[in-house]
Amino acid sequence: LGMGLRRTALYYHFNEWNECVQQKGANAVKWTLLVDICLGVAVLSLILCFGNPGTRFMEFAEIVVDSLLRLLQTLRGNPIGLKLNGSLNEFFFSCFSYQVDLWWMFLIILSPAIQFLFVPLSMLGLLGLSFQAAMLSDLIVLISLHAHCFYIYVAVLYRIEVGGIGSLYRTVLGKKRNVLRDRVEAHDYMNRQLFLATLSFTVLLFLLPTILFYYIVFATLRFAIYCVSYGLMTLRRTILSFPFDAMIRWLRGTYTNLDSLELYNIGAIAKENVTITYVAPRAATFWFRDTNSDYPRWTPKHRATITIGQFFMSLIKGELIAFIQPDEWNEPVVSGSC
Repeated sequence: LGMGLRRTALYYHFNEWNECVQQKGANAVKWTLLVDICLGVAVLSLILCFGNPGTRFMEFAEIVVDSLLRLLQTLRGNPIGLKLNGSLNEFFFSCFSYQVDLWWMFLIILSPAIQFLFVPLSMLGLLGLSFQAAMLSDLIVLISLHAHCFYIYVAVLYRIEVGGIGSLYRTVLGKKRNVLRDRVEAHDYMNRQLFLATLSFTVLLFLLPTILFYYIVFATLRFAIYCVSYGLMTLRRTILSFPFDAMIRWLRGTYTNLDSLELYNIGAIAKENVTITYVAPRAATFWFRDTNSDYPRWTPKHRATITIGQFFMSLIKGELIAFIQPDEWNEPVVSGSC
């Protein structure tokens, strides 16, 4: 349980929030927390106007489950005219629909506890909008956990399928990979070995379109979920790093930078060889451009090591992406050659 809690966006955000409080100055922290809390209270008031958040969560979870079941039913019926393997298609539908039903029954059993705990959990909005964004990211992961499992299942099958076809293709051509020399060499196979290799290659080749189609569907769903989680992570990090103190100074007309300073030569003392210069600070006309140098912003020590573009390319390559939250920077992508 402790390991699971340390994998949540709420836990990651609390650590980043603590880093921000320690690194920023007192005045910067004051305005950051004040604006964050004000936005959180406003969003919390809006949420409570629609009733119990736990009830709305269950309604949204039901919509997600129904949509996923309709998607599986569509895939079962050979969508867009594709001729998928009937037996494998039925197997996928049975396994995936059973897991969706099991997950929905689990949520129904826990629904009284969810509706009871959602009110105190909603009070996290009093800590700020950034905490609400972290909690929303965890809720999205909780609702879509079965979709993530589907992606893992299909991704593993896809990697085995591609790796098996590649190995059997070399066998059919009468070649073998020499691991010690790291090259492909000719090899004399027995007739029964060639027969089994050709038979297995044919079976895997005919199963490839079905597995590839399921992989594309669930990889797309996984990519959409990751984009939402990444967007929420960017939102809460932006709230913590945004220079609200500089913005408030600019609005009050007291923000100055090097470009806004005016220098006046008052006079000089010839005997002492001294020039008297008066420096007059003036309010800056634009504040955001120079805040990075004038007011150093907070940056998290641990950033997500995989961007949305890198995540997309990993899906294209068929790499197994086992992590859920984009904050999980420790070896997020498990890669390997098929």
